[in-house]
Amino acid sequence: MFHKLVKYAIIAIASVVSLQSYALELPTKEINGKSYYYYEVQPKETIYSLCKRLGVTKDEIIKYNPSVADGLRANQTLFFPVSAYSDSAPSATATHHDGVSSDGLIYHTIQKGESLYSIAKNYNTTIESLLELNPGLSPNSYKADTTIRIRPQDANSAKDSASTTTIQPETTDSISTIRYKQYTVSKKETIYAIAKKHNVTVDDIKRANPGLEQLKKGQIINIPDSSATIATTATIQQQQQQAQETSIEEIYEDVHGKTDSDEIRIAIMLPFMLSQKSPSKQALLYTDFYKGFLLAVDSLRDNGTPIHIKVYDTKDDISTVRSILAKPEMKTMNVIISPDDESQYAEIASFGKKNNCNIFNLFAVKDTLYRDNDHILQANIPHSMMYTKVIDAIVSDFDNATPVFVSKQNEKKDKDEFINTFKQLLDIKGIEYKSITYTKYLLDEDLESLPKNGKYVFIPTSGNQNAFLNITNTLRQYKESMDNPDNLSVFGYPEWTTFRGEILERMHELNTTIYSRFYNDTDSYRSKEIEEKFQAWYGAPMMNAIPKQGILGFDAGMYVIKALKKNHGDFNKNNHTYNGIQSGYNFSRPTSWGGLINNSVYLISFRPSGIIEKNVIK
Repeated sequence: MFHKLVKYAIIAIASVVSLQSYALELPTKEINGKSYYYYEVQPKETIYSLCKRLGVTKDEIIKYNPSVADGLRANQTLFFPVSAYSDSAPSATATHHDGVSSDGLIYHTIQKGESLYSIAKNYNTTIESLLELNPGLSPNSYKADTTIRIRPQDANSAKDSASTTTIQPETTDSISTIRYKQYTVSKKETIYAIAKKHNVTVDDIKRANPGLEQLKKGQIINIPDSSATIATTATIQQQQQQAQETSIEEIYEDVHGKTDSDEIRIAIMLPFMLSQKSPSKQALLYTDFYKGFLLAVDSLRDNGTPIHIKVYDTKDDISTVRSILAKPEMKTMNVIISPDDESQYAEIASFGKKNNCNIFNLFAVKDTLYRDNDHILQANIPHSMMYTKVIDAIVSDFDNATPVFVSKQNEKKDKDEFINTFKQLLDIKGIEYKSITYTKYLLDEDLESLPKNGKYVFIPTSGNQNAFLNITNTLRQYKESMDNPDNLSVFGYPEWTTFRGEILERMHELNTTIYSRFYNDTDSYRSKEIEEKFQAWYGAPMMNAIPKQGILGFDAGMYVIKALKKNHGDFNKNNHTYNGIQSGYNFSRPTSWGGLINNSVYLISFRPSGIIEKNVIK
């Protein structure tokens, strides 16, 4: 809901001071007995400028206004609980103007370009102290706008305390740093045994885990690894340039080292066509997918499990695919990401079944091998399953609205399967529906049989742009003549995600909802963030395509790596659900002999207010 308020207790941070001084000048209103500051977003205002103006972080804004995570809209109203920004707030960690909170800690928001080394130096503390006070923080995994806690008394002793963690300044080639791996303590393990196992000293472990005295089974501790080197953008770009001369293998592999048997191994087999002087657009899109996948690897490199990525150019050739599959390392893979060519994909799928390797099928959309191959992860839900799921959601979401199917005489019947399934399901549920046929354009007289006091959802029987334009002028007029204009809406198809300009405005005006396996709201915060990161890494933006292959690669990487870590390589256990920037993943196995199928489908609603809502169909 647009104005839905999230009732969570706020974590007080340094930036609260600036909001408090500004928020006192904001108007307030009572909602359900509680006071809220409110602010109306101005045209062309961004989340970045808003943070600067209000003196808050994006995390704060999103915490109290969840819809902001998908982008700001002009005239959108944001709410902030008065109690959270008051000196009398119940939070025990309210920040004072001197920067020290009532719990005796300093709260610092990490700025862009800051490192833990520079923060520790500025506050006369140590990196070990920062790690102790901020569980989940690691020397190499932190983001701008993250708020951390600092113990002021460290300033008195920090100068006398030598830090064993050092972060060298960034160069054009790499960042050399002592990194930490997370380790789960086994039953009856001692600090000495763990130190010996990882080739470090007992003191090294104690320095990496301040206050550590006794170990317990299941306890997670930090293990220092001074030999690890993180590749920066410049290094990766240099590696990619070198790889283009021969192959694209191992551009980004093994970011944690090979010290743990519980590791993630992924092979990407796609036709990058690197031997061609001018690769096709499709080959370049596959490269964008791979680049996006690398961003996910980078985001998860400190997840505590080594990640190994092997990348192969299939050259769109079945013999090349067979030679790649013959490599000994292929039998060790947890997952292989396969191309869209039917014969090549079939070869890879057969290999996966024989060698107990999962095949992640993102690109062969209409293939049906998953029906008899239990090692396939079918990323795109089959049409028949999707239609049933979507129609059930429509009937539920458009509560008591009468479906009205609108078709043009002699039009191309590109949505017959969907429309027939829809009508059959309505018949089974005993829900009344209407059918209207027009000649050239929908006219006022075509709607005379529909009472103005009714509630309707209009469904064109074709997904092309003209089918939408042919009905919109009359529907806009009819909407204004209804007793309640809010009782008219339109339902459409995945193709409509490409609509722009005036057509998109009409979608908003008519409260249009569409379904799709994927959707990227380019104005959303998450989308902008990954686009900026992609540009920073590779020096060029993602290629324009629907879906965007760079984001598709990022979402796929985030899902696969997290799922493999959670399941220890077995997708049959504790299936992981991921709602990405553009795609969602929620796999289930309909039959005991077939593969896993992704059930994730979106309903995307274009509201008259300008808001775009994207919801996963449950």
